[in-house]
Amino acid sequence: VMTKTIDSALATHYTGSALTLARLWKVTRQDATVYAFTDHDTSLVYSGTTYAPTSAFSGSAISTRAEFNVDDLEVVGLLDSSGITEADIEAGLWDSATVELRQVNWASLTDGEEILRVGWIGQINRRAGGFVAELRGLMQRLQNNIGRVVQPLCDAELGDARCAKSLTTFTHATSVSSVTSRRVFVVGTSQVS
Repeated sequence: VMTKTIDSALATHYTGSALTLARLWKVTRQDATVYAFTDHDTSLVYSGTTYAPTSAFSGSAISTRAEFNVDDLEVVGLLDSSGITEADIEAGLWDSATVELRQVNWASLTDGEEILRVGWIGQINRRAGGFVAELRGLMQRLQNNIGRVVQPLCDAELGDARCAKSLTTFTHATSVSSVTSRRVFVVGTSQVS
């Protein structure tokens, strides 16, 4: 069973009638450059990171299932002054960047957080002055084979570095003296088919 923990003060805020919630997006690229955005109308400083307001981001519906399904999220954004440039996307600087999406009470940031999604950026496509990035969830890692797959039959190539058989005893230098068809040819004085 998967459980999600929410700080108690924030959980209490959720039960109120007037909610003051903001989403915080923190993206850390492979070169350690950090970008932080919020859907709130002013900057928010949370856990030492300043989240700049932007309307350039929108995310597809966020859902987490208890099964071991891959929970992916599509992030749509505009190429603007927020630091995301077409040149950086083309250069691959945003590939595999880690993403943290959390929700906080902007009126009382000491209430804690709810982690909505943690993952990394997968495929990025450009669309009419903007981009669409696939946010891959943590379950995606379970879909990948790591290391060798063990099977009853040998998976090495005959004669390669992992194969214990040397091919030198099976190697013979000769020449083809004539070709009759794609399947019939003469090697030295012997016909092969």
